[in-house]
Parts: sequence; structure tokens; C-alpha cells
Amino acid sequence: RLANKSDLDIKERFKKVRAEYNEMLDSKKRGSDYTSAKMLDLTKEMADVLEYLYDCFVNDAVKNHEIVLDAIYALLPMYVNVLSDYDRRYYYAYYDGQKETLKKHDSHGEWVGVIQKLRSKKFLNKLLDYSFLDCKLSGRDANEAVNVAYLMAVDAEQIIDNNTKIVECLSSMQDYQSFEKGVRDEAVQTVQDRIVELDDETIALINPYMQAALQLTA
Repeated sequence: RLANKSDLDIKERFKKVRAEYNEMLDSKKRGSDYTSAKMLDLTKEMADVLEYLYDCFVNDAVKNHEIVLDAIYALLPMYVNVLSDYDRRYYYAYYDGQKETLKKHDSHGEWVGVIQKLRSKKFLNKLLDYSFLDCKLSGRDANEAVNVAYLMAVDAEQIIDNNTKIVECLSSMQDYQSFEKGVRDEAVQTVQDRIVELDDETIALINPYMQAALQLTA
């Protein structure tokens, strides 16, 4: 049984794991080696925090449910990114083309299971009650909030599954990185082709984002 958790406790756990996630991103930007061991630790920590937030919400362990939900949906895309990254590293480091057990870490199912909890009946029913009773949304808007939450969890699972399928089609991390860069190049080119149809004001507005995208493909 969970003890009553303070808003500060929720915020601190979230801030700690987010800080490490930002360190991982910055390491990649600097070209420094963020090791597979560190990525494994980050995957475990994010899974623990996400499950902790889930438990706090469904068990009414906090007074401010909004803080918990904000943390869950801020953490979810970070978690998907980290888990997908670690899945790639594990597959290319250990899979020998024969043993199926070496395709994924033994805890992979548990890690994905944390996301599945965010589309469980228990979570969605609690979210419906919160939206309707606490937030005073109409029945229609409360149901829409639940539908969006469900689709976010399903989409997160799909991204992880798609990542697995792509990885299994490529023979090495180098091949994957080349594939990923090709996808970014194609996306940037598509946007550049569309830019010629825009007015000058809109072009000026999106230009900083285009430059950032171009740097990623350099």
C-alpha cells in the first residue's frame, strides 16, 4: 500500500530522471560516449519512475493528480526514446542470428508493460473519474480525454514495436544510423520543397527549426 506522497516527492523523482535524460541527449550532441550500461540504468530508472507515478495516480496517493498526470505524459516520450535506443544497442551487441533469446533484454516485456498500464481499464477509469468529477468536464470531454490518453499509450507501444521491426531488418548499428539519417534527409527535403509555397512571414517563422533539422542531418 502506498503512503500518501507529497507533490514535492513526485516532482523530485521526475526532475532527477529528466536531468539524466537531458545528460544523455547532451552526451550525444557532444559526441561523447553514453555507454550501454548507462542507457540500461536510465531505462530501469525511467520504468521505475513511470510505474511509481502510475501507482500514485490510481491509488490516490497524492492530493494533486494534475502534477502526476503532467509528469506521466512528459516522461512517456522520453521513456519511449530511451527504451528504443537500448533495444537497438542490445540487439546489435548480442544477437547472433540464431538465438531468439538474445534479441531483447529479459526485462523488455516488463518495461513495455509499464506503458500498457497507461491504457489499462484501471488507469482509464480513474482518469475518467478525475476528468469528470475533479476537473468538471462534460461527459463528452471526459471521454475524449480518456480516448487521447489511450491512444498515446498505444502509439508509444507502436513506436517501440516499429523500432524492433526496423532493427531486425538491418544488420548493424551503422546500417541503422544510415537508415535513420536517410529518413531525416527525406523529411527535410519534403519540407524544403513545401517551403516554396509559403509566404515570407511563415518562412521566417519556421526557419530556425529548419536550420536545427539541417544540423541533425549534417
